[in-house]
Amino acid sequence: PRAQPRLQLLAGGFAGACAKTLVAPLDRARTIIQDTGWCGQRGSRKTVMGVCAKVFRGEGVAGLFRGNAVSVMKVLPCNALQFAIFNGLKEHTAGDKYSLTLAERLASGGVAGAVSTAACYPLDALKSQMAVSGGLRGGVVAAAKQLYLEQGGIRAFYKGLGPTLVADVVGTALGFTLYDTLTAAYRERCVGGRKATPFEKGVLGGVGACCSMTVTMPLEVVMTRMRVQGIGGRPVLYGSALECLRSIARKEGISSLWLGTTAAYVKIFPQLAATYFLFELAS
Repeated sequence: PRAQPRLQLLAGGFAGACAKTLVAPLDRARTIIQDTGWCGQRGSRKTVMGVCAKVFRGEGVAGLFRGNAVSVMKVLPCNALQFAIFNGLKEHTAGDKYSLTLAERLASGGVAGAVSTAACYPLDALKSQMAVSGGLRGGVVAAAKQLYLEQGGIRAFYKGLGPTLVADVVGTALGFTLYDTLTAAYRERCVGGRKATPFEKGVLGGVGACCSMTVTMPLEVVMTRMRVQGIGGRPVLYGSALECLRSIARKEGISSLWLGTTAAYVKIFPQLAATYFLFELAS
C-alpha cells in the first residue's frame, strides 16, 4: 500500500537492483562510448554491439558486468529513496485533492532525485571509474581504496557531482511526472478508465524515461568525462563542469554532447520499464 513507506522502500530497491543487473552490459557500453579514452577524436564513434564485443573478447563475460556490484549497491538505496520520497510527497501534497498539479509533481520528483543522488553519489562515481577502459581494478573495497589513495582522498568520490545533481534532479522530476501523466492519459483514453496493469505501466515508464534522458544526456556526458579524467593515464583536461561542456562542444561538435545516446536508449528503456513493472508488481 502507498501509505506504508517501508514497503515502498523495499519495493523500489528490489525493482531497481533487478533492473540494473539486467542492463549492466549496456550500461558499461554507454560509459565506454562517452569516455574520451575511446571517443576522444571527432568523428570516431563506437556502436553498442561493437563495444560489448570488444569487452567480451578482452575480459570475458565478467567484463560485461564490471562495476555492476557497485551499481547494485548504489541503486538499492537510490531507487528505494526515489520511490518512497516521490510517493510520500505526492500523498502529503495532494491531501484531499484528486490529483497534483504539474508543478507539484515536478517538485516531488525533483526533491526525490536530489536526496537520492546526494546520498548515493560516491558509489556512482566509483562505478564509473571501474567501468571505463583501464579503470579501477579489483573488488569494490580494493577499488574504493585505490580511488581514495590515488586521487586526492574523499574528494575523488565527488568528482562530477554538480552536473550529476542537476541531471538527476531534472531527470527524476521529468521521469516521475511523465510516468504519472502517461499512466493517467493511458487509463482515460486508451483502456476505458480501467487501471493499467504492471506490464503496461512498465512500458509507459520506459517511454517517459527515454524522453527525460534525452533532455539530460549532455550532463550525463559531462559527468562521465569529469569522473574518469586522470584514470588509466587519461589527462586531466577539465577544471569544472562548465569548462568540460564548452570544450566538448567546441572541439568535438554539439552532437558529441549526445554521445552514447543509442546505448543509453537501449539500456534505459528496459531498465526503467523493468523497474516500474517490478515496483508495481511488488507494491
